[in-house]
Amino acid sequence: MTLVDCDKSYIESFYGLLKIDLLSLRTLDAVSNMLANIEKNEKTKINFSEIPEEKEVFSSVFWGGNTDFIFQFGSDGMKDWLRKLHPRNIDELTMLAAAFRPGPMQFLPVIRDVLYGNKEPCLISEKLRPILIGTCGCIIYQEQLLRIFTDIAGFSAEEADRIRAAVCHKNREEIEAVKESFISGCCHCGLSEEESERLFEQIVSFGSYALNKSHAAAYAVLAYRMAWLFYHYPAYFLASSFRYSEDNDAVLILYRECSRCEVEILPPDVNISGYDITAKGDTVRIGFSMIDGCKAAGKSIAADRRNNSGYDSLSDFLLRIRPDE
Repeated sequence: MTLVDCDKSYIESFYGLLKIDLLSLRTLDAVSNMLANIEKNEKTKINFSEIPEEKEVFSSVFWGGNTDFIFQFGSDGMKDWLRKLHPRNIDELTMLAAAFRPGPMQFLPVIRDVLYGNKEPCLISEKLRPILIGTCGCIIYQEQLLRIFTDIAGFSAEEADRIRAAVCHKNREEIEAVKESFISGCCHCGLSEEESERLFEQIVSFGSYALNKSHAAAYAVLAYRMAWLFYHYPAYFLASSFRYSEDNDAVLILYRECSRCEVEILPPDVNISGYDITAKGDTVRIGFSMIDGCKAAGKSIAADRRNNSGYDSLSDFLLRIRPDE
């Protein structure tokens, strides 16, 4: 295999190559582990792609910020906004996933007030209503940038995408080069010059942090489906999430959430425990890997039990497991 290190912008501009980010997510391993264990122990096969949207999942998991192990929604700041916004559906989760970033974050208080019915969406111009009404009058997604450039400023789709990329990559020189034609196009569409100026500055001020909606929606759908598993199968969710977590506070989160969800934590047992934490029904059992100094011995115990049987007595255990293990 030959590996070549290239400048992304150069090869995109001169050779037409496309850069793609492929994320290797431990989260997906955790989900696969949950589904396999639920099927094995509960005799229930869940189609992860067809999990239904249920209001109880939103109110129980998201509204309380009970999302420590939920993909993209586990930070303290995100949990705080979940408690403030009370998202009611995946569309609103998608909007929050995209808005919780340094640029669009300025609009979160406005989004909260509009969602609660405390104020009307504040649009720079009514011409923007068809584009921005779905996000409470705020520019949140890259797709909205594209529509503003094409539908309002009169740019071609190709020109709009080029400027979108310039905005997202903070290419100030290329952005400023189209300012005059942008304002001219907006004025031709019916905006005043002052409105056009405000719109342009708003785009520039936050666009470098804007997600595309499809990206945010993928995050939101995965997060919701994980929350559904948490709501219906808390023991399996917590056990698998802990197993694959890299959070330094994972043990504290596990114990706290098990207590809150009334999931019993069972102690390690040489005849029952696996190497990793396991779940069954409304219980989780501590695995050998969670015991300090027991990781190597835990693997030997689990392997010996698979190849033979359980241990009848302490003497049986000591005879079958070497002391140095």
